[in-house]
Amino acid sequence: MGYTSQYPPAHSDTYVKSTTKRDESYWAYYATNPAASVIGNCFENTWIADGITNQRFHIDLGSPKTVQRIYYENHHYEGTGTDRGVQNFTFWGSNTEASFLELAYGVDTGWTELTVNNNNKFDEHIGADQADPKYINVTNLTAYRYYALKFADNHGSDVYMAVRRIELQTPDLIVKQLAEAFSVVDSKVTKIVKELSEAWSVADSLVKNVTKQLAEAFSVADSWAVRLNLSEAFSVADIFIESGIKNLADTLNIVDSKITNGDKSLNESFTITDSWTMLRRFTETLKVADSVIKKHIIIMKIRKIIIRVRGGSYESDIELED
Repeated sequence: MGYTSQYPPAHSDTYVKSTTKRDESYWAYYATNPAASVIGNCFENTWIADGITNQRFHIDLGSPKTVQRIYYENHHYEGTGTDRGVQNFTFWGSNTEASFLELAYGVDTGWTELTVNNNNKFDEHIGADQADPKYINVTNLTAYRYYALKFADNHGSDVYMAVRRIELQTPDLIVKQLAEAFSVVDSKVTKIVKELSEAWSVADSLVKNVTKQLAEAFSVADSWAVRLNLSEAFSVADIFIESGIKNLADTLNIVDSKITNGDKSLNESFTITDSWTMLRRFTETLKVADSVIKKHIIIMKIRKIIIRVRGGSYESDIELED
């Protein structure tokens, strides 16, 4: 697994702080600058504290990062003075600026201690003027912007404590896996959205087609229902009218026959009263026929209302007069 060093936005006292420094030539941010040399003399290449115990070393990465490893080069001066290098420490993470700015060794407000290996120790640099890179693994799954190293002591010197290089690192594998995972998820989401869009398009088309077919079906049904009822109505009315006309015709035929035959009893069997009676009966027959027609018209209107309800806002293509 590869790791990538995460640096503060600038190598300055704004982003890298310590409880103390020996003088202006040994700022804490010299130890985080990858351009500084890890061999030779210590001048402006090393953080040196003004003390041998209880020093805080804070780093602001500018944004939250999930640090899982520490790379360090412990103190030496051209391969000597290795006992001045830092030794026992604890490692902390925070996302609180006020915690980052507080440099009192015993104040841990807003910080979370992180588990490290190597018994919480920085190893002593080898006794040679050369690079001696060392690594400490950190158990951490949380992204913090601020990190703190609390150094309790050095490797035995009574002069000062110091360190030449400290870099906080994040694993490349997690970054790569996350990028790949998000790429896969994005691809799947895009595909699902496309499939849903196509499905809705098909469904919308089907709904429109069914709506059209229903409208046509109700239009035909409405047309035939009106025609059928109207036909039935006139058929019934026609029967009544034909019956009335037949009765009248039969009566008139009888009268005509009697007149033609010179039946003297005509005055007895056919009077003015009889004439009015026949006319009255014929009128009643016509009234019945008219009532039947009106009844069927009402039925047709009710049927039309039912068809409209079934078809939503569907309107029949046949208008009925009151």
